[in-house]
Amino acid sequence: MTIRRLFLTCFAVLAVSGCIRREYSVVEVTPDVMRSPDMRSAANLPERFAVVTPATDPRDCPPVLRDTGLHTTLRLHRSMLRQVADSAGYRAIGDYSVTPSGLYGEIEGEGLRVDCGRLSAIGVVGL
Repeated sequence: MTIRRLFLTCFAVLAVSGCIRREYSVVEVTPDVMRSPDMRSAANLPERFAVVTPATDPRDCPPVLRDTGLHTTLRLHRSMLRQVADSAGYRAIGDYSVTPSGLYGEIEGEGLRVDCGRLSAIGVVGL
């Protein structure tokens, strides 16, 4: 009797799980909104930068960031708000000078563009 009950329980679970509708949606924010024609790829990037000096306004970029892995310091050179595609919202991005330079593939006169909301690099830009 217990085998029959086990069989019926398994059958019921399988039947119910087949009736469950699963929906998956992927929201992908493309960095193209934040790119510029003169931007190029960077190397050796961390997943996130650490905030050393917080921004005075939560919608702005932090003045100083740090890469704890490579021990680099990023200082804000300029920041701007860019409209997010298919949205009424804006995202802050900042162009940062890097000390010591060259660890991300940037050369003299270049720095990193950072998505300030995610604290992740987008690419190398001219400063």
